[in-house]
Amino acid sequence: MIRNARGERIGFRGIFREISERKKTQEVLRQSEERYRTILDNIEEGYFEVDLSGNFIFVNESLGRIIGLPKERLLGMNNREYMDEKTAQRIYEIFKEVYRTGLPGKVFEWEIKRENGTRAIEECSVSLIRNVQGEGIGFRGIMRDATERKRLEEEREKFIAQLQEALAKVKTLSGFLPICASCKKIRDDRGYWMQIEAYIRDHSEAEFSHGICPECKEKLYGSFLEEENKGEN
Repeated sequence: MIRNARGERIGFRGIFREISERKKTQEVLRQSEERYRTILDNIEEGYFEVDLSGNFIFVNESLGRIIGLPKERLLGMNNREYMDEKTAQRIYEIFKEVYRTGLPGKVFEWEIKRENGTRAIEECSVSLIRNVQGEGIGFRGIMRDATERKRLEEEREKFIAQLQEALAKVKTLSGFLPICASCKKIRDDRGYWMQIEAYIRDHSEAEFSHGICPECKEKLYGSFLEEENKGEN
């Protein structure tokens, strides 16, 4: 308020500041943050930020899906609430090392327990969050659900083990086999002569059933069969 010498109000005074540039900067920052949040909410991997105590301060939609809880419920939740004590201690040691060194943690696996009682294997990588002074104030990380991949790997390993076991039981014949030109016996490694069916049985998984081919049948029983046929006619 401006007054004259008699104290009468005759006008106003004020200070104007140029804030258009500040408003522009704030709008750019708001748009950038909005794009950042949109990207995080649309990636398949779970993204999270936790404070130094391990409490979630930000999560995206995918993390809620992976852990099995709405992201609203995850906010403020501590990691010990969805993993057993042994796993929680291991995760604590990993995060402590990241805090000590400032270096990002390599991809590691952990097991979580979902609210519906199922358990899942997750892959996670984590890095340190710093303030403007460079001090560590929390952690950010990416989490992937590796449950199905681990199941397929275990099935593959089981199949390979079964295949190796089956192959170990298979006996094969190879090399030169001395065989008698007359009686067709085979000489084994010790110098003994064996019937060919006995040798093959001992050196493979083959089993024999006996019969007679048409040529041998004719050779051995030809005259008998002719007499039998004549009698029937």
